[in-house]
Amino acid sequence: LRELAASIGGATDQIERELSDALTPRDLSAASMRELRRRTPLVTQVFLLDREGALVFPPQDATRTEDEADFLRRTAAIWTRQAILYLPPEREAPSNRRVNVKGRGDSLIDLAERSPRGWIAWHWREGLHFLFWQKLADGGVIGGEVERVVLLSRIVGTLPASELDD
Repeated sequence: LRELAASIGGATDQIERELSDALTPRDLSAASMRELRRRTPLVTQVFLLDREGALVFPPQDATRTEDEADFLRRTAAIWTRQAILYLPPEREAPSNRRVNVKGRGDSLIDLAERSPRGWIAWHWREGLHFLFWQKLADGGVIGGEVERVVLLSRIVGTLPASELDD
């Protein structure tokens, strides 16, 4: 079991490195965000939050695509702070951290105050979905919805082959 855990851990570490590299934009324009999505097979959609937690991309106006609108519907609970997000334990005493105004859930900005990157998993209609996010130098957050079929196939691909009798 330790070997399996190490194998799966290695695969997820590699996926995180790939996503982290891909989500290091040179430009934060809408065109750049759309290009990032097209050239990153692990990502089905990207998002960008400013340091206050406001959603910058996908755009909230008529310039957004239908795919971006679908993404916003799937993830609405996250952006409206209706989702309860897991905050890892703090390693040091809390500073003057912002408190979620509604008292429910947490924002990605709150998560980014504790960790430089992370994952969010949630269920939507047909199954489990994943977001990978990382903190930007300006305090904002960039991330992407991860293509779950690709993610799961890469993890399953690390499992050893066995005979049916096993």
